[in-house]
Amino acid sequence: MKNKKSKRSYIRLLAIFLIVAVVIFAVSASLYNRSHSQQNNDSTKSSSIESSKETSSSGGNSSSLENAQSSQSEQKYAPANLLIGQGFRSSLKSVDGLSPEEAISKFHLPPAIVHDGTSFYYFADSDTVLHTSLGAYGAKGHYTMDGQNVMITYEGGNTLPLQYQVIDGKVVFNDFTRSVGGHTYDYNIASDPGAKFYIENKEQR
Repeated sequence: MKNKKSKRSYIRLLAIFLIVAVVIFAVSASLYNRSHSQQNNDSTKSSSIESSKETSSSGGNSSSLENAQSSQSEQKYAPANLLIGQGFRSSLKSVDGLSPEEAISKFHLPPAIVHDGTSFYYFADSDTVLHTSLGAYGAKGHYTMDGQNVMITYEGGNTLPLQYQVIDGKVVFNDFTRSVGGHTYDYNIASDPGAKFYIENKEQR
């Protein structure tokens, strides 16, 4: 009897020990999983933050590069730079709304107004404009430029304001008007690649 009771007690103790061991193992596993999960979350957050910083830094660098390229492009295509090295020719278009031939006949104007009304301009640099007219010497003047106008100043101090636009990367001048002897003279001015050659081969004043 005593042996049987002793065996039963031993089995009970063993069962209790096994139950306690299982409980301890389960609790330890749960704690480990929670700790591991928290570490993964922290690692993921850290990676996300670093990635965000890198993206932000990359975006900032890209934005700076784009701004620099845009600035260089704007400088390259600024009207002042587009004008340098370009030649133009102005021609008499009308007098008081009439063609030059009609005006000569009606107002008894000298035929030389057509000849004298043709001028050539070459913008040599950011300050100097070379110019001449048919039958005139070659000469050197100066000019200034703002957002709407080019102001040419001749040697004697007379000035010629020219309104312009930038179209397809080129400076295009609007027609201009002069009032002389009670008449209104209208001129157009167009690009002329041969203006420089024509001016430089004239006798210079």
